Amino acid sequence: MPTVRLGGGDAVPAKTIYCVQPDDASIGRMAAEHFLQRGLRSFAYCGTDHVFSIGRQTAYEQTLADAGRTCREIVYSPPEDHVAGSTCRHV
Repeated sequence: MPTVRLGGGDAVPAKTIYCVQPDDASIGRMAAEHFLQRGLRSFAYCGTDHVFSIGRQTAYEQTLADAGRTCREIVYSPPEDHVAGSTCRHV
């Protein structure tokens, strides 16, 4: 049966399942450009320690730095019994 997995392509054998992998650096860059084009002046990134989030954050922060802006980092840290919603803590 033909199968396509969205994301997580590195963990799936390429010969058995096709995978559509997002371009995390482009996502981060485009988000920062979107905010800059609208004249925003304060920036933060709320993410996790997952590879996709780190890639997005790196590109987001670099795009802001190239524009002479700084970015505050907010780390997503779910509680042990977390089911839905979100919890962020400032670092």
